[in-house]
Order: sequence, then C-alpha cells, then structure tokens
Amino acid sequence: MRGQTRVFDALCPGRSSRVLRNAATERPIFLRDFHQVDYHVLRPFPLVGTYTENLACKTDGSDARVSRITITPRDIDSVFGLCTILSKKREGATFVVHVECKGPGGSQMLSDVNLTPREDKTIDFSDQDQTYKAVLYRCPD
Repeated sequence: MRGQTRVFDALCPGRSSRVLRNAATERPIFLRDFHQVDYHVLRPFPLVGTYTENLACKTDGSDARVSRITITPRDIDSVFGLCTILSKKREGATFVVHVECKGPGGSQMLSDVNLTPREDKTIDFSDQDQTYKAVLYRCPD
C-alpha cells in the first residue's frame, strides 16, 4: 500500500472530515492498516506559501512586477498557469511533485517539478527535464 494513499475530503452529516483512502481501490484505510501508510500524506505540505521568483520578496510592494508563485496543498499557481498537485513524494531533501497544468491557452500538460528547500530558507525549483530552474523566495504571510 505504500505510495498508494490519498487523503480525500468527505462530508459527513453536520460536519466535515478527512478520509484516508487507498488510491488504487478508493477504499478507506482503517486504523489497523496505518502501519502501511506513507506518513507524508498525513502531514501538512511544508512548502505552502507565496513566493517570488529569483528575487527576494519585498514587504513594501515595490516588487509588483516580480513573478509570484503560490503553493497550496492542492495547487501551484504561477505565470505558467494553474497546476493541480496529483501526488508528491519526498526524495531526500527534495519534494518531487507530479502536477497537471492548465496553461493560459487552455492547453494541459502533465509534469514533475522538484522543490528543494535550502538552508537559507529559499527553494530550488526545477522541472523534470531541468530545462527551467528558479530560486523561490518566501513572502511573509
């Protein structure tokens, strides 16, 4: 089951909750099965936030022309379009994120992006083929 779990939002009468399901079978995973779960699906995605690309984020608004990237647990939004996160896994310090992107013209593309946090609190960003690279600077919340 490792590598095959996803968390789904589920609406219960009178409340909302999260249900962990096996991605292949869509069946719920019960507490007795948790020893087989990839625990990264249970933790919040640590890279959530707004970033500027290749220049430090300025709090005074003087960087309005700098490209911004917003990462949520489900999406990556940038000048390239809105990308839905289909899966994410950790390989050492790097998060490998499989995305489906919708470009400005409506085109769709599947890709992997690598996000590697650095000691200076920036993130190295690259696509799967290493054809595009950037350094992301986190903006204050």
